[in-house]
Amino acid sequence: MILIAVIIKELMVALRFLFIFGIFGISVLCQKKDKVINLHHADSLVGLEIAGEPVRELIGNVKFSQDNVVVTCQKAMQYLRSNKVWLEGEVEVIDKDVRMVGSRGMYYGDSKIAEVFERVMLEDGTTTLRANYGKYFLEEKKAYFATNVSVEDSTSVLTADEFTYFREEQRSIAQGNVRIVDSRNSVTLFGNHFVHYRKDRYSKMTQQAKAVQIDTTTEGIY
Repeated sequence: MILIAVIIKELMVALRFLFIFGIFGISVLCQKKDKVINLHHADSLVGLEIAGEPVRELIGNVKFSQDNVVVTCQKAMQYLRSNKVWLEGEVEVIDKDVRMVGSRGMYYGDSKIAEVFERVMLEDGTTTLRANYGKYFLEEKKAYFATNVSVEDSTSVLTADEFTYFREEQRSIAQGNVRIVDSRNSVTLFGNHFVHYRKDRYSKMTQQAKAVQIDTTTEGIY
């Protein structure tokens, strides 16, 4: 009787494992097509269960995609029920001509949002943005950055506490301790709120705004 009980217990454990990583895996594939995260490669894949949720631990050259977005990193934890992926090591998020990188991050499959932490950098054409934190909204084509933000292009450098960029509108908003150094005319702008409309070639600095220009001919400032 004891032997039978042990066998039954082992069978129940095996069935539970199959249910979690087999049947549940099928249900993930049956999600709406636009919500599915497609795994392309990982050197190692291990099935786990964390707080009752099935999880895939992905190690080594991890690559997955959703719609037009491709994400790569060195290690990831894919939470199947909540449809999110924790990212570690050389995190890279590419959406067509936009590239965002960082040390760590999280990708949310349902909302299609990518978060990146530490040594964050975003490249979009000739513009390079750096910060400690970045968040990219794939469907809205919007990017938000905070803490030690700097934005650099061929003619100017902007620093601020926060920066939001709307790609399709080509509109950007900087907030908190905004400083812009324009190398073309030796002007530095200061303020707490800055809006720039690239298509319209229009910018506006408000909230304690001021400008300082260096006169290189007379070595003066005015």
